[in-house]
Amino acid sequence: MGKSLKPKTNTTEETRQTRKEQRLAHEERRMAHALKLAKVDLVYKLGRTALIGGAFVFCVYFIAGAFQEMAGKTTNISAMIKAVVDFDIGKYLAYAVSVVCGTGWAVERRARRRTIKGQNEHIKELESRLDPKRRSSGLLPDGQTKKEDKDV
Repeated sequence: MGKSLKPKTNTTEETRQTRKEQRLAHEERRMAHALKLAKVDLVYKLGRTALIGGAFVFCVYFIAGAFQEMAGKTTNISAMIKAVVDFDIGKYLAYAVSVVCGTGWAVERRARRRTIKGQNEHIKELESRLDPKRRSSGLLPDGQTKKEDKDV
């Protein structure tokens, strides 16, 4: 009987309301920050585009001026262009493009095999969880076919 009947200062509903207000305030701060970042990103992209465009216009302007100066005159540039055409640069350019593409293919293939090899154990575990009676495909850990299974 000596208990005091003090009213609770913080009811469950008040606590929920406070937490909800805190979440809303946090979300509002997060959105304000995201908006600031978007503005900074926009200014950066606009500046970068303007700089690239300005550099392009600058180059075109000076190259056009140089061609106007050389118009109708025989120059070393004419001799160099003739040498390039006579040298048949297109053939060597085709070889260079082939080498670049072949190298890119080899690098991609090696990276793909490395990725497959790294995920092999994880995939086996997941597949055995789904179907414990599942049999192996017989592929090597890097995804290649065994030599004895290849058609010759």
